Amino acid sequence: MKAVLLFQHFLAEERERWGLWLVVGLGSGIALYFSLPFEPWPYLFAVTLPATGIALMLGRRQRWQPAYPVFMLMMIVLGFHLAQVRTHMVAAPVLEKEMAAVSLVAEVIALEPVAGGVRLLLKPQSIEGLEEKMYPHYLRLVSRGDIPQLDTGSRVNALASLAPPPPAAVPGDYDFARNAYFKQIGAVGFTYGPPDVVTSQVSTEQVFSRGRRLQDTWQGWWNEQRQLLADTALSELPGQTGAVTAALLTGQRGAISEATNEAMRHSGLAHLLAISGLHLGLIAGTSFFVVRAFLCLWPAVALRWPVKKIAACCALAMAFCYLFLAGATIPTQRAFIMTGLVLLAVLLDRTALTLRLVGLAALLVLVLSPESLLGASFQMSFAAVTGLVAGYEILRERKASSGSDQDARGRLQKVSGYFLGVGITTVIATLATAPFALYHFNGLASYGLLANLVAVPLTAFWVMPAALLVLLATPLNLAEQLLPLMGAGVDLVLDVAHYISSLPQARLLVPQMPLWGLLLCVGGGLWLCLWGQSWRFVGLPVFAIGLGTPVMADPPDILVSEGFEVIAVADPQGQLALSDLRKARFSSGQWLERRAQDVPLRWPDTGTQKGDWLSCDDLGCLYRKAGTEVALAHTVQAMVEDCLSADILITLKDMPATCRSRKLDGVTLTRLDLWRNGGYAFWLNEKGIRSLSVRKWQGDRPWNPYRNRPQ
Repeated sequence: MKAVLLFQHFLAEERERWGLWLVVGLGSGIALYFSLPFEPWPYLFAVTLPATGIALMLGRRQRWQPAYPVFMLMMIVLGFHLAQVRTHMVAAPVLEKEMAAVSLVAEVIALEPVAGGVRLLLKPQSIEGLEEKMYPHYLRLVSRGDIPQLDTGSRVNALASLAPPPPAAVPGDYDFARNAYFKQIGAVGFTYGPPDVVTSQVSTEQVFSRGRRLQDTWQGWWNEQRQLLADTALSELPGQTGAVTAALLTGQRGAISEATNEAMRHSGLAHLLAISGLHLGLIAGTSFFVVRAFLCLWPAVALRWPVKKIAACCALAMAFCYLFLAGATIPTQRAFIMTGLVLLAVLLDRTALTLRLVGLAALLVLVLSPESLLGASFQMSFAAVTGLVAGYEILRERKASSGSDQDARGRLQKVSGYFLGVGITTVIATLATAPFALYHFNGLASYGLLANLVAVPLTAFWVMPAALLVLLATPLNLAEQLLPLMGAGVDLVLDVAHYISSLPQARLLVPQMPLWGLLLCVGGGLWLCLWGQSWRFVGLPVFAIGLGTPVMADPPDILVSEGFEVIAVADPQGQLALSDLRKARFSSGQWLERRAQDVPLRWPDTGTQKGDWLSCDDLGCLYRKAGTEVALAHTVQAMVEDCLSADILITLKDMPATCRSRKLDGVTLTRLDLWRNGGYAFWLNEKGIRSLSVRKWQGDRPWNPYRNRPQ
């Protein structure tokens, strides 16, 4: 009873922070919707929303204790139905099967340079051999070779190979099909040779005849400006300097090589490549301070006009332009909302950055795009911002209680204080994002603090101010003269990244964190950051326990990708051996990283074996673990021999009649099973065999390509 009273006392003291948890409730409802193995009844909201509303009105007649939990429940229900409505709003046709050498005519919506070509986002107007009602809303195609001059709004004719968006190779892999569903991309593929331009731009008559809205024209104009600026950066600056500069100016990262991406990841500087709150904040902040300092040069203006608010308006306008120049992607929208709220607080004479503003930004993003909750970008960016705001809130309170005077410090102390601030910021942001880095990417940058201490000041005082000058000079056709200044700063950042990533053990590989471990970290981290009283520190051990859960991960023992491109089996120590090192490299690379494994074990050659757990001959391979025998049969003869003795039979062949007529006590996995259900994962232990297919892992959801296939 005392514990309950103490809890109520603490809760009453935190009343002003209750609103922050309502955003958590909204996110919990969204997460609940996406975790379901089936699509809920579309009219469920007609029951749940009125029921929670009635419960809320009844609760408000009582004391505050029952009313708030009901309001929290209502936010969970609202988040659930927001995600459900969003899913049905973006529903669009998806290509059902592969189509090779198809002639199509399409409008260019967006384009991005990639290594050796360009990636096109197209709106199809005609597709050979396909009814118009079955046209995907968007196509994403890669075209290589000598690409003609393309602009957004151009109409092109191409010979292409089309395929449905690929699902996860095995359960737990990156689910591109779900991501494509919410972007309304119904087919992916490549073109045979460069596309031919039919018309340079869509005519005005075509625009109005198709009922295109003003926002489409607006977006097309910004896409054209973005492409022109990216092309200028790539042509004026050499190699990866131009590619990274184009990414920082326009958000187009396709021209960045894998070596550069790897160096940035391993050095802990990958966040500098993605336009985020740091970049938008620096653009807006530089604009704010420059305009304010310029206006303060005239005492008559500074004393009579609200120069601070004028500077905030100018900074907001600059951030707005940068938002659309960077493509207005979900991460950039999120960064703009945060920056805009900070500037709005300046206009209203309020505290510039608080947890309430962070919560409001998260609320807006989740309402507009509920599916973004599942992305690493949303999770890591809001985790970093929430951790930083909460951390500096604690430091500010301690500083105020100690009575220290920052203005009385000398210049050297202020400089050292800046680098100390960068170090503290890096540590807090690294800890806040560590659970998501472990869950999604299975690694941490060992020298991230050192790299950020050098690269972040370079970005803040050189690269992004130069980027602001380039953006301002672009309408005057003077960007070419200023790009070398920005490129010199980018070169220094790349030098830091390559040097740090070359150090021994620059990237620490960690086994993948289980989902329940991530939930512990999220719950503990939110408890630590969102409350204001001392009981907030109860979340610290919960967060720490969650960080330690990768050692308790239970990875599968066998992985089979759809189509049998790659089969992976684990040795007694849990290390993976791959059947083919050339196929499905992206998926097999993910499998290895989840085991914190740098290179795969060598698959035994024909007539050889690895220990007593894997052996191969001309007919196939045998794998043994935990008393279970798994046969990987290459021929019908091997299947006839193995279908009686093996506990699991995996084969690309169809099951022969001699095996079908026998009663099999084990598990069989054939080509037909993979077509119906996608890739498989198997767990083998003394308790028995457990299997999971991509179809079962995704559930009966609209983005599951297997949902309409017979079981």
